[in-house]
This record gives sequence, C-alpha cells and structure tokens, in this order.
Amino acid sequence: MKTLNRILVHDKVEVMDASEMKQVLGGSGSSGLLTCDCVCTQPKSGQLDNQGKIPPAEYSTGIQAKSAMDAYIKLSSGYCAVYDTVNCSNCRTN
Repeated sequence: MKTLNRILVHDKVEVMDASEMKQVLGGSGSSGLLTCDCVCTQPKSGQLDNQGKIPPAEYSTGIQAKSAMDAYIKLSSGYCAVYDTVNCSNCRTN
C-alpha cells in the first residue's frame, strides 16, 4: 500500500462479476431512477396552478428522478412552479 497526498492506494483490485454488478446497480432491468417524496408549500401570491385554480396550501407527491436535486428541479419548473418552497426527501430505489 502506498500513500499519495493522503490518498491510500491499495495494491489489490477486485472486479465484480455480472450478478454482483446487478445487485449494486439495482437488479436487472433497473431504470436507475429513485422515487422521492416531495412536498410543495407556500403558494406564491396571486398565482394559479396549471388548471387555472388557486393551488392548495400544500401539495404532496412522489416523483421518479435520478436524485433529490433532480426531483426538485422537475417540480420547481413544473407543477410546483407556483410554490415558494419545494422539499424533496426520502429518495429510495424502485
């Protein structure tokens, strides 16, 4: 083992077989997407939702995305654009 600027480099390298790789990546046929629980709150004053109605004070949804940040971007530029706050958490594999 060698130390390079505080990075430890091990002489031994292990390669995963196909079945181990599928487990790490979420199994065969995995889309690679996560399902995130998101809540949109604090509707912007005077704004209407995409159906022309006053949005509810709080809107909860589950969304598929690559990450919590991706879910946030999708919602804040989509349905939740009429809200001041978008919070996405509890992201999990499908």
